[in-house]
Amino acid sequence: MLLFRDRFLFTEEKQKLDNYLRILEYSGLDRIIAETVTKSIEKGGRPPYNPFRLFSAILFAFSKHSGSLRRIEVSIRFDTRFMHLMEQKLPSYSTISRFYNNIVVARQREIFSCIMKEIVQKYNIDISEVFIDGTKFEANANKYNTVGPEN
Repeated sequence: MLLFRDRFLFTEEKQKLDNYLRILEYSGLDRIIAETVTKSIEKGGRPPYNPFRLFSAILFAFSKHSGSLRRIEVSIRFDTRFMHLMEQKLPSYSTISRFYNNIVVARQREIFSCIMKEIVQKYNIDISEVFIDGTKFEANANKYNTVGPEN
């Protein structure tokens, strides 16, 4: 029995999460995930976790912290936002890892394009022009190397 439920989420936070889930749902992402999951379902064992919810928790974790799969497992166990996304289910590290490697990594370009199309359409974003902020990156940077203005 879990002590933390959705009632501990503030209404504003819950609305943000529901909006996030709605964007993922309308993007057609569930179709891509369902195709891949049905190909890899094995007979026997425990019933699988909701793959759409598992993906939404993984993507949310990448947006909030480093994206370590072990850290995602901890977040699902202790963060009420992740509990809401996973519908109170607690997948293990190996389940998250298997799902991530077999489904997310395998179809990453298709998944990314579906999500981007939905965001562009929902928020009427004009992608005909792209602006870069001028940030400079250095390949072998360390704390002693700095990037200064070019002469």
